[in-house]
Order: sequence, then C-alpha cells, then structure tokens
Amino acid sequence: MLNQRIVVKFFIFGVLCASPISVAAQTDTTLVQVSEHEKKSFWKRLEMKKEAPIYLMLFVAGAADGLSQDLLFHYPEFTRSTGATNEQYWNPELSWRNKYKDGDPENGAKFFGSTTFLVGLTDGYHASRSLRDTMIILSIATSPKETAPKAIVKKAIIYTMCYGSGFTIMYDYLIK
Repeated sequence: MLNQRIVVKFFIFGVLCASPISVAAQTDTTLVQVSEHEKKSFWKRLEMKKEAPIYLMLFVAGAADGLSQDLLFHYPEFTRSTGATNEQYWNPELSWRNKYKDGDPENGAKFFGSTTFLVGLTDGYHASRSLRDTMIILSIATSPKETAPKAIVKKAIIYTMCYGSGFTIMYDYLIK
C-alpha cells in the first residue's frame, strides 16, 4: 500500500489542479454590468468546469501509467518511497505469476479472466495498467463531442497536459 505521505501529496496536487477550474466558474456578475465578451468568457469557463471530471480522469490515468512504469523500471525506489512490503503483489519480477494456478503458467489461469480482462486483479503492475485504461475509456465516453477542428485540437492539448502531468508527478516526483 502507498504510504500516507505520498497519498497526501497526490491529493493536494489534485486539489491545486482542480482549484483554478472551480474558481474560474464562480464569477459574481450580479453587482456589475457585464460586457458580451465577458459573458462569453464566463460561459467558456463554465464549460471547462463541466470537463473537470474528464481532466481528473486523465490525470489519474497518467498517474497510474507513471506508477506502472516505476514498478517496472524503478522498483527499489518504489519500495523505498512507498513502504510497500508485499513483494508478491508489487514486484513485477514475481507478481506476473499471480495470474496462474500455483504461480505456474503451465497450470493455466488462476481464475476465469485472470490472464485476460481481469488481469488487473492479480498484481500491482496490471492493476495500475487497468486503472489507466479504465480512466481513458471513461474520459472518452463522457467527453462532450466536438466537431470544430479548433475545439478538437484545444481539447487534445488540454487532455494531453492532464495525462502528462499525472504521469510526471507520479514518475518523477512522488516515487524517488
């Protein structure tokens, strides 16, 4: 299990990332006359607030990807940073066997789906990859559909930044 210090840092970063989105949408327009341009800007910010869950899902997807890559390529740093002690679950050199009966590929799957669509239940590496995939699929499924090329490019850039920041925070900063 991840140590509490890392979970707290991750939570604080997520709150800080979401704050500008929520603050931008809380504009008080009752006391002053608002120009048409300001109204359009306000509504654009409000639309961004609608996409905040998508931004968060992509951030989590990136963080899950960062975790999986840390497990694969920096396992000693992972254990030192997190205090994780369950080698059989977290260590990819051992945990890949968890999906098979008695840890032996010759014996077949440990349970129905353990080597395919339920592999995320068998070890830390596959759990993080499954979380990443689920968050990406959910963000695609819930994202408002755009047809204007400019809007599509804008969303692609913002989504990439959310995913990339989640990956970078996890891979470069939280696990050291």
